[in-house]
Amino acid sequence: MRFFALTNSDNLALPFILSSQAQKHITHNEALLALDAIVQLSVISKNVPEGPVDAQVGARYIVPENASGNFANQTGKIAAFQDGIYQFYTPQIGWLTYISEENTYQYFDGSDWQDLQGLGSEAVFLTLGVNTSADLTNRFSMSSDASLFNHDGNSHQLKINKAQVSDTASLLFQTGFSGRAEFGIAGDDQFRIKTSQDGTTFQTALIADAATGFVAIGDIAPSATLTVSNNMKVEDPASNASLDANVSAAMAEITSTAANGDLTIRQNGDGSIIFQTNDEDILRLQDGVITAHMPVQLKSHSLLNLPDATMPGRMIYVTDSAFGSCIAFSDGAQWRRSEDRSIVS
Repeated sequence: MRFFALTNSDNLALPFILSSQAQKHITHNEALLALDAIVQLSVISKNVPEGPVDAQVGARYIVPENASGNFANQTGKIAAFQDGIYQFYTPQIGWLTYISEENTYQYFDGSDWQDLQGLGSEAVFLTLGVNTSADLTNRFSMSSDASLFNHDGNSHQLKINKAQVSDTASLLFQTGFSGRAEFGIAGDDQFRIKTSQDGTTFQTALIADAATGFVAIGDIAPSATLTVSNNMKVEDPASNASLDANVSAAMAEITSTAANGDLTIRQNGDGSIIFQTNDEDILRLQDGVITAHMPVQLKSHSLLNLPDATMPGRMIYVTDSAFGSCIAFSDGAQWRRSEDRSIVS
């Protein structure tokens, strides 16, 4: 049991009623006025240099520095207009007040009133966690099934800004907090899409040049509207056929694995189809005519290995005909010498 040797309470300094005190109601009412002034604290302003004499009963203010008049020498205290005069209350560490003039909250740190970050119209948070904890690296963290960034009447942009060209601005997709795919601008201003199997080694799948808009497939600088590194492949899941375009510094090859082996090159219109090597035409297809700009070499065959002649119009070179080597053509049944139409023998 506490014996009231003190005249005021420990924290709020409320006056105690003493056992032999006369007019105890005065002390009691004084304590109630103090509670009324500082509990659920809300002040009008912290910038009024002198207490208004026409303030409403119960109006409260934080006394600013260099105040004068009826606020003189009361810096930092709570001034409450009670019974026609101002009563001053000394704040304790941790007191919290709402400042209606600024629509903000402040707290008392033991020497001065400070902004309470995260509340008010201009909220600023050091970290923010939504259904999870945030840290100084991931200052905003959220654990949720989905996220929605909605428009406020028209459009909506999600902006990721970096300080300088050599920095990174990207979106990283992870499995178990290990990176698997990333797209953005990392280390320069070229847009890249990368993938990874282990979160350590990333493969570049696509590059878009910032200056030209040219796109490269693979880890190669785009030099045309579309640049492909190494090879392209088109697959047909229904037939399990594919078309491969393998390109290297030494060789370019197009291969079709279709069941019938068809590879069609089509030019619609009046243009020609030209095959070149070293910038010289070797074969030109134009206006229904095939023109060879270099010698045409037919495949050589001996009498023992003549191919099937059932497809008319084919031509071969026969090395050991009875009348000497010759060019032969098929008539749909036999191979015939081109010079006299005799059957090759």
